[in-house]
Amino acid sequence: MKKTVVRMGSNNCFQIQAKSVHQSEMVLQVDPVDKYAPRTTGVYNVHLHAWMKDKPFNDPERILQLWYYNGKRKALLSRKYPSKGLFEGFNRNLIVFKYRGLKNQVWSYDTNHHIWFNDFSHHALAVEKGSVDEAHPGHGGNVITEMVNWHEEREVFSVVPCK
Repeated sequence: MKKTVVRMGSNNCFQIQAKSVHQSEMVLQVDPVDKYAPRTTGVYNVHLHAWMKDKPFNDPERILQLWYYNGKRKALLSRKYPSKGLFEGFNRNLIVFKYRGLKNQVWSYDTNHHIWFNDFSHHALAVEKGSVDEAHPGHGGNVITEMVNWHEEREVFSVVPCK
């Protein structure tokens, strides 16, 4: 395995595919419903969901799976909610929340190891153990953060460009 970290530059449109989910193609998706509904807070959970690669990019469901990355600010942002960035909660869960450049919102993608990690906490995205139900494809698993382990398969996520 390569030892150096090579960070991804800015990228306009991509999906983040979990590699440890073997039975089905799962990608990171923003929840379409506000976390605190019926209130409107602008906070949305992030989880794994079946990849809707056959739907057009402008489909309201598919756009929840699209992301873009600002390499200068190290911001991983939702295409559905362009002003909202991925946020690492203190409980290790992920949400998208108004981007403010907070330490919990500073992400890098290592193109050598295919790992998304927070530059300050040194936590990586990881598929939570036992959270993916292979018997029910489409039901997503939970994605959490944990200390980076360059050899942990649950932390490997591919960046798949929009085509």
